[in-house]
Amino acid sequence: MTVLNVSLTIGMLSGYLVSTEIYKTVHTNVNFVLFGTSLCCMILILMYTIFLLPEIVINTEEIEISEERRSKKSFFSISHIKESLAVLLKNRPSNGRALLILLTAIIVIDILVFQDAIRFHSRYDFFFSGESNFKFLSLKASFHWTAEDYNVFSAILSGVAVVTSLAGMWLLNRVLGLSGTFTTSLVLSMCCISSVLISLSKSSTGFYSSALFGCLAVLLSPLIKSEISYVVPNSEIGKSICVTSTLEAIAPFCCISSIY
Repeated sequence: MTVLNVSLTIGMLSGYLVSTEIYKTVHTNVNFVLFGTSLCCMILILMYTIFLLPEIVINTEEIEISEERRSKKSFFSISHIKESLAVLLKNRPSNGRALLILLTAIIVIDILVFQDAIRFHSRYDFFFSGESNFKFLSLKASFHWTAEDYNVFSAILSGVAVVTSLAGMWLLNRVLGLSGTFTTSLVLSMCCISSVLISLSKSSTGFYSSALFGCLAVLLSPLIKSEISYVVPNSEIGKSICVTSTLEAIAPFCCISSIY
């Protein structure tokens, strides 16, 4: 999960740098060039996924489940929602249910509150919540930033996130031998402090410093999902992650747009 998030962050970093150069060199039809380039990249990714990405080998049990689902002739079923919610609310030993609900709630809070520090692991942040546009307008009004200034800031934040994510996981887990729970709590605490500092920043330098302090936020969602995998048995991991991913998708629709 960490490598996946780092790879996506590197892709975002490349996009910020390329878009900045396009703004400098192209003076007419800038939006057409930017979105056209983005469309071409997405088409290439789609073609790669369809023709070059190999299929995952599945076992006999999964084949039987797939055939059973096909026989129902329904892609979407209310029973799937009920089963996923039942996994989340199922009574578990050692306060496992409370822990699972708490971890899920932290992911939602991560979407609603901490994504302003740095959130490059989730596609929902950019296309659904509108947080990036709102932050740009806020910085433009407060510190008189231009689109180029904002892209440079995002690129620097992405680069720092790549380095700190890889180095942080190696240092905390391999060198110091800290548990996943402690690492998650540490990253969550840094996110809280960073958000408070960002809200209190009065200058561009203060904003940079506050945002960089919370650069490990890119690890929060993978760490929490890793903790969820330890709470539930292997047969219920998929349903648990499904619930958290669904909440990640709908949380911006329900809260962020109305607040903005």
